[in-house]
Amino acid sequence: MLAISFKTAYIFIVMMYILRGLPFLVLGIGQMESYGIMDGNIDPITLIFLIIAIILIFKIRSVLGKHDDYDRSSSNFDPKNFSKEREDNVIPLPEKKNANNNQANKPVLNDGDIGKMISKTADGNKELEKNLKVLHAADPRFNPDNFISGAKTAYEMIVTAFAEDDRKTLSNLLAEDVFKGFEGALDDRADRGHVVNSTMVGISRSEIMNVELDGKTAEITVKFVSEMISATHDGDGELIDGDPSVVQDVTDVWTFSRQVDSENLNWKLVATGATS
Repeated sequence: MLAISFKTAYIFIVMMYILRGLPFLVLGIGQMESYGIMDGNIDPITLIFLIIAIILIFKIRSVLGKHDDYDRSSSNFDPKNFSKEREDNVIPLPEKKNANNNQANKPVLNDGDIGKMISKTADGNKELEKNLKVLHAADPRFNPDNFISGAKTAYEMIVTAFAEDDRKTLSNLLAEDVFKGFEGALDDRADRGHVVNSTMVGISRSEIMNVELDGKTAEITVKFVSEMISATHDGDGELIDGDPSVVQDVTDVWTFSRQVDSENLNWKLVATGATS
């Protein structure tokens, strides 16, 4: 099937109009008299075709363009320039702020703010308030509110990791001797074929009980009151401890430690205990 473009059809129609008025463009003024133009006897139809022919000549030029212009624009195409234009139009994503910037953007607490925070944490316990102030003096980065928030997170992670036998997580959060104790308990549980299913419902209370500073070693003891669902089954699936349908209140007393002159701000669990 012969395909005719819109431009080809348009040119054909235009040429028909031009051919109708072409004699007036070619013959010159002297010959126009024979057509009744110079003597004042103008054929209206002829005049209209003449005007249309002149207009369409310029129209053809604007539609087709100049061949030289086409060649010049084609020869200037450069993949490098195209790539650069694409790159210039890419909107960059916002850069992530690093940890140092995030820390720097946090408001700095003055001594008065820390003093109020320490008094609130101590809750009337003068000995605890004094020891918290001593710890803050030894390490101005210490913030009791931030510490207790981190301690709660560590508590949940350790309880969950012990139930799931996640030794890698435990090794990162426990002091070496405490980790060995947890590891021994996990090995004994595996040897017996026991399976623990534990769910942390939430921590209802957490408070700092004691603070000690021995040289550069700081220790903080925290009391956690949590709600948990825990059940232990033997290899045959028989329930041997706990209850999978009962939420139990559990109270733990844990001690965390770190070196106050260390750049590492992480506290590790160094002692565990439980109360009824």
